[in-house]
Amino acid sequence: MRSYPANSPNASARILAIAMLIDGHADLSEIQALQRHPALLDLGLTARQVDQIINELCHDLMISANHEWNMTVRMTPSTQQQILAEITDPVQQAHLLALCEDLIAADGQQHPAESVFIDHLQHHWQPIPAWQLAARTALRAANTLRQASAKQRA
Repeated sequence: MRSYPANSPNASARILAIAMLIDGHADLSEIQALQRHPALLDLGLTARQVDQIINELCHDLMISANHEWNMTVRMTPSTQQQILAEITDPVQQAHLLALCEDLIAADGQQHPAESVFIDHLQHHWQPIPAWQLAARTALRAANTLRQASAKQRA
């Protein structure tokens, strides 16, 4: 399984790809939910990038002897840990968790593998209080605006 830089858009996209494929297929309603979800931009992702990472994930799963595609995506616990460890930023974790929950709910059915995946995310990524998430998000937005303003003045 390939690795991505910590907190990178590709690492985030792979988490979303797993959420969409964990039940064995990406439903059209999940794809549409992804394309219109506001958190996608917060994570620095485009739908096209996620599509590319879905293809890479499928390729990695097919060539790896430790993984099996049998109607659901199955990975070893160590591989799951490696993938989740690539997201260390609590704000990014919270955005990804919310987006994964929304994607999984989009088709109106929750496969047992999807429930296990969400439980695994919640266990691995300790949730931060909503007020703290809002404050961090606002601070990031302010910093982005400040940087854009400084570039315009330069």
